[in-house]
Amino acid sequence: MRIEFVSPVEEIDPENDNIDVFLHLEDGRTFSFLIATPNNIYRCMDNEGLDRFISYPPQYSSSAFLPNQWNEHCGTFWNQVRSD
Repeated sequence: MRIEFVSPVEEIDPENDNIDVFLHLEDGRTFSFLIATPNNIYRCMDNEGLDRFISYPPQYSSSAFLPNQWNEHCGTFWNQVRSD
């Protein structure tokens, strides 16, 4: 398994940000994800004047929402995706 961050990881705000990530598996499959913190979703909602956020179940979506300080939770997330 290889994880590829599209943007430099050093520039990520672990409290309020989002980043595109590619997950390359050993069998040749590649998955793309949008990883975001809850604060980032709230900020985007405010920017767009929205009062709710609707997401599809994970099997139909390529988005993941991790707790603030998401870099501390990424390992668990990737291992779960890999096992599914």
